[in-house]
Amino acid sequence: MGILQFTSIVPKSGKTSIAAALALSLTKAGKTPGYYKPVAGTGDADAAFMLSDVVGATGAAEGPAPLGAIAGSVLSDDQARRLKEATAGLESAHGVVLLEGPSGNPGLAASISAAMGCKTVLVGKPSGAADAGDILQAAESLGECLTGVIANGVPKHRLSGLRNVLYPALESRGVIPELRAMHAPTVDQLADTLGASWVQEPEDAGVLLERFLIGGNIMDSGEEYYGRYPSQAVITRRQRTDIQLACLLHGTKCLVLTEGGEPAEYIKAEAMQRGVPVMVVDSNTMETADALGSLLSSPSTLTVARVSAFAESLPNFLDLDWLKSLAG
Repeated sequence: MGILQFTSIVPKSGKTSIAAALALSLTKAGKTPGYYKPVAGTGDADAAFMLSDVVGATGAAEGPAPLGAIAGSVLSDDQARRLKEATAGLESAHGVVLLEGPSGNPGLAASISAAMGCKTVLVGKPSGAADAGDILQAAESLGECLTGVIANGVPKHRLSGLRNVLYPALESRGVIPELRAMHAPTVDQLADTLGASWVQEPEDAGVLLERFLIGGNIMDSGEEYYGRYPSQAVITRRQRTDIQLACLLHGTKCLVLTEGGEPAEYIKAEAMQRGVPVMVVDSNTMETADALGSLLSSPSTLTVARVSAFAESLPNFLDLDWLKSLAG
């Protein structure tokens, strides 16, 4: 039915995330997309994630072998033949094939598209003052095989400026801002980093924590202060039961209690009733907050939870029906 290639200007632009989000969306619509990364290296983590965690559930846990080293920007006749054979098998089995193309090599992406007769979406991630120009230049290099352009991971203060440049020049496009969910640690990662002990274990250890807040003396009501954001964890002293209760009543997803010891019984009961995980550490609040630095600065890896959150956010910034239609 259809083959859609994703390519990017530079590595780590988000083409795997977008392909994964599209795969999840297609799966919900009753389709079973196949996936292939012909230019993957040995032990490619993104390809392994896509095959095992995203499309693996649809029966495509083992993909075709990559093509190996490709010299320059043009496929050899043998590589083009192997590429056609691999994608033909996937297309026959699944109907839809998501092809993850190269990064930083628009000529090779165009060569792959020409060999397959497939559509290509360019993913660009702003990295400098001339990023809009770089995206337009790469789009021009792809020529007729280009079907759409997506700018991904755009800082908030640059969204309107990038739209103003790209939208008049490109017919099919989307601009996706930086999303906290794509860098958010999970509850179990937080506990491991802090060396915490569980008071109330999580029902789902993979819940994402997009914000961290230190609970302290405030003038606002609990709802106004602790209920502002979803997916939030609060760090506060074990002795501050007033803060803990306010957090539990207004949507906090995780409580981190500092300075050791056991919390009050009614706090444990409230947390259990609401399914809010509670952990305790021996360090004080500021030491605990400082310890989060290593967790928040570590490279983000793709997880199903992150991609699912990303997929839920995409319709706010991108015509997802358009993207699904490209995949057939």
